Amino acid sequence: MFWSSGPRHWSIEAAYPVTMSGGGLAYHANPNVVMVMVFLNILKKRHPILVLPTISSFLNAADKSQKDWAFNAADNLCSIYRPFHLGHYHQRQLAEWSGWDNTRLKEMVDTVRTGILTPKQQEQLDQYEVKELFNVLDRKAGIYTTDITKVYNNMKKIAAKYTISPDEFDELCFIDSPSGSRPRVFYPFWHRSRDLAKEVSWDWSSLFDFANWRLSRLRRYCNRYGEKAKLSETDMDRYCVVYWMTHWICDKIRAIKDSNETGGGLPIVPWQRHIFGASLCKKNDHGIAMLFGLVSPPSGVAFDPVNHFDLRECTIEIDSYATNFAMGFSSTDYWPKLLALLRTVPVQTPLWRMEDSLGMRRWVSRSKSTTTSTGPRPPVVRFTMPLLDSSLWMSD
Repeated sequence: MFWSSGPRHWSIEAAYPVTMSGGGLAYHANPNVVMVMVFLNILKKRHPILVLPTISSFLNAADKSQKDWAFNAADNLCSIYRPFHLGHYHQRQLAEWSGWDNTRLKEMVDTVRTGILTPKQQEQLDQYEVKELFNVLDRKAGIYTTDITKVYNNMKKIAAKYTISPDEFDELCFIDSPSGSRPRVFYPFWHRSRDLAKEVSWDWSSLFDFANWRLSRLRRYCNRYGEKAKLSETDMDRYCVVYWMTHWICDKIRAIKDSNETGGGLPIVPWQRHIFGASLCKKNDHGIAMLFGLVSPPSGVAFDPVNHFDLRECTIEIDSYATNFAMGFSSTDYWPKLLALLRTVPVQTPLWRMEDSLGMRRWVSRSKSTTTSTGPRPPVVRFTMPLLDSSLWMSD
């Protein structure tokens, strides 16, 4: 940690969601406060502390089975948000937890720092529908009446522009619709999340909800200064975002094919509150407006989703929440150093100990998940450290 400003500047963060202090429940209070680099503080936010070693485990995975384990772990940490009230603001959290007894609070603290789910907690999770725990929005934004076949045909034309055949495009970027109807549904996210997407009935409305919500957040938060300066693309809507995503993923596929590389970094999924949830990020320069590269057609010319995007003018990238918040406002030259620091987060410290059970299966799966032939494999523990007793946090 540094005294000077920057992503490695020191900051104060709460280790766990709650502690006992002064006769009541608290968040930023002893013994629940620790010093941590500011970029890790921003990255963790209200997530369970285990997201930090989970990210490290994925980045350090030696093979697909270890990536499967880390990805399952990330899914499971996302699934406990709702039953544990982790997504609420602190005052609302404390109000919710005030009705819990000390045993239940201690069990929650133990779960977020070890990844061990008690039988009672599993019963509570089983009461939820999978789509309640993994969703794009907490509620459906609406029913969209657009001609899906027309959208799909435009997307195939975009793929052809990047020398991707219809069959290849369908295999790489689409999953079966819940009803089994054609066309299949666009799903340009991490391939290991496809089983879960099918479980939650991912459909075209889910896709448009995702696009609409991300565009809304971009305008309200990420690009608010660009919006105020009138440096925004007012013609962008949910459908344009979907077309832009098609350009984006096809450009990625073409680059991988041309270079024979497999890509890297962290996976991307569409779910809220997931540490790998997709974010519309500023691409290379945080000091300029966020633009999709939308080309305004001449007066009287209809919008063409194939030719009216210029990715050379695009200043937006889709990346995971973890990457977006870890990089923050740091210079792009510093990003590799931050990823290197994330790789050094250990599996065990006095504040957490990732147990193997965290990533061996998805806690809320209602169907058999497809994994590697060897199954998920936990990360190698390079050294062991005793875990502090959680009673320290639950006794005043």
